[in-house]
Amino acid sequence: MLSTELDAVDGTKIDRMVNNDKESEQMNRKDKKIYLTEIFGTRLNASEIFWSDELRRPIDGDLAANVGDLAANVGDLAANVGDLAANVGDLAANVGDLAANVGDLAANVGDLAANVGDLAANVGDLAANVGDLAANVGDLAANVGDLAANVGDLAANVGDLAANVGDLAANVGDLDARVD
Repeated sequence: MLSTELDAVDGTKIDRMVNNDKESEQMNRKDKKIYLTEIFGTRLNASEIFWSDELRRPIDGDLAANVGDLAANVGDLAANVGDLAANVGDLAANVGDLAANVGDLAANVGDLAANVGDLAANVGDLAANVGDLAANVGDLAANVGDLAANVGDLAANVGDLAANVGDLAANVGDLDARVD
């Protein structure tokens, strides 16, 4: 058996006895202190906790304060986790709204594509109509050219008629002179 002496937090000496088959702790019983080697099934190491029978509180007062702070921090953590859960819920709602908006956008893009298709068809029809108009204008120009030629022919014919009328008038004048 091996015996070692450790200093407690308050400076009291503690005898530590170690067997080959089992580790056990023993305090000087006149100080009425209990040295705990296991709490909740976990073996403690050099930072083990000392309790006073008389006071039933940790000899190290900082531990109690730290446990109190830990409890407060755990409470804050619980509140923060609640806030996080609410924020995640809000985020989920926002993602749902975003999905709906993306769906609306997709529908609008589909409508736009259909409108562009209709516009392209209308532009195609307009181009065909403009082509027909150009052909009609070409035909009109040819017809106007033919009309101009016909008017020229008419003018020549009217000139010929005028010459014939002049000849007729001269012949009538000759005939009148002969009859007298």
